[in-house]
Amino acid sequence: MDRRIRNLLNAVLFLAVCGLCYSTYRSIMGPLDFEAQRAERDSVVIKRLIMIKTAQEEYHAQHKGRYATHIDTLMNFVKTGAIPEVKKDYRLNDDQIDLLRRIKLKRDKLTDISEVMMSEKEADDLFLQIRSEYQTEMGKKRGRKDQFLIDDYMKLVAATDKVCAEDTITLNIGSEKISYVVEKGEAEIPSVGKMRIAGRTVAQVEKEMSDKLNTPVKVEFANIRFNRDTTYVKVIDKLFKNQLSDVDSMCYIPFNKENKKFLIETSASRNLFQATADYADYLQGIDDKELEMYILKEKRLATKIRKVYQYDENGDRKRHMVDGKEEDIFDAIPCRRIGDSEHANNNAGNWE
Repeated sequence: MDRRIRNLLNAVLFLAVCGLCYSTYRSIMGPLDFEAQRAERDSVVIKRLIMIKTAQEEYHAQHKGRYATHIDTLMNFVKTGAIPEVKKDYRLNDDQIDLLRRIKLKRDKLTDISEVMMSEKEADDLFLQIRSEYQTEMGKKRGRKDQFLIDDYMKLVAATDKVCAEDTITLNIGSEKISYVVEKGEAEIPSVGKMRIAGRTVAQVEKEMSDKLNTPVKVEFANIRFNRDTTYVKVIDKLFKNQLSDVDSMCYIPFNKENKKFLIETSASRNLFQATADYADYLQGIDDKELEMYILKEKRLATKIRKVYQYDENGDRKRHMVDGKEEDIFDAIPCRRIGDSEHANNNAGNWE
């Protein structure tokens, strides 16, 4: 055989072997590379979906139990909304909350204390109402005072277990009674001397005074300071501080060349929601063949999908028979999803 032909055949054979080796390498590394990049992109998309869930839950809390129906509506809330923060200089203790439940039981003419459920805000509101009633009764110059309203407040005051600045207390020192408005820090207390009592428990104050004076001291409350102020913090500062360099990026699906936005769907009553990003939209550009195979596999499993229902000319969902049962016809779109617009799932993600 001519040397030139032999060299040409050897070169062709070498190239064929190289091609076969590369093909074998790609058949092994292609799925591995795709899986590595898929996992990396998944983590970014999941983080964004969790942020959408956080924003939706705050929107839900401020809009009478309804979720935003579109990502743009939610983004407007994130950029312009505010979250109320309640600051209090006194927190009701367990004994006072129990008393408030019993007062509510009596006022609402209920029969079982287990029927009285009370949140912290409801307890605060009732306490402030009772204090206002007490002040109204005590301010009366004519007519009979309602002793029941006065007693309700005095029972709550008596159950106080911590002394705060600006509380009005009565010190029972032997046979002597001393009225005192508590000051911040160390202060001169009549018949006692210098002491710091603000911020301490009643038991601590009574013991220290008794030890100092070598006589029993009893602390009683005439009035307690209870102020509640509401301030407002921007939603973006409260929920996403230092998490977003560009707030507008929150609504866009990462790695998507067409700048597609996350899809939000809600139930008819808007008490359920789901946010989704299709695999085809954020896994594009890695390996088209591997992506196609991955989507087909997830479609068959039908566990990580969103449903696109088919409708007839009347706007009703198309239905067909499956194993003797009539079911809706839909296209299954594999995706990352958080929440579920059809079934309550505590707004869980489909990766959990």
